[in-house]
Amino acid sequence: MSASGDAPDRDLPPGVSGPPGWLLTVVKDQRVAFLIVGGINTIQGTLWYWVFYALLGPLAGSFGHMVALVPTYAAAIFCAFLLYRKFVFKVKGHFVRDLLRFSTVYLTMFLINIPMLGLLVNVLHLSPYVAQVLNVAVTTVASWVFHNRFSFRRTESELAEQEKTLNA
Repeated sequence: MSASGDAPDRDLPPGVSGPPGWLLTVVKDQRVAFLIVGGINTIQGTLWYWVFYALLGPLAGSFGHMVALVPTYAAAIFCAFLLYRKFVFKVKGHFVRDLLRFSTVYLTMFLINIPMLGLLVNVLHLSPYVAQVLNVAVTTVASWVFHNRFSFRRTESELAEQEKTLNA
């Protein structure tokens, strides 16, 4: 909070709202905090993919790289949601709504990832591991835009109610 008790002192990207999360006490800029958590999510998502591809790939034959995407996204979405909610945005309430919005963004990224992965592996003959790393780079940029303007957004009235709760 600012010294006057008004809105928090921070530079928010358009559409992002809510009190600062723990990470913002260290880095002071929500965009940087978002990128740090995004980097963690990128590493985590890549590791999830490698684990699921190693486990499921041989069972699914030539489509193993695609089959591995489903559990990868399920695990990565929930982990990422919890990290963003706790360390970057620290919003209160609307857990299910936020999770649905967040999941919608990731589902969109999933639907982009499927044809990209197929193109990179089946047409360009890249390793599924390398192809997924490239996909993660592309979808990370796109998800920033969507999470920034949609996932954890709060209306002015929701922000005011949240401030009352925090100051009570």
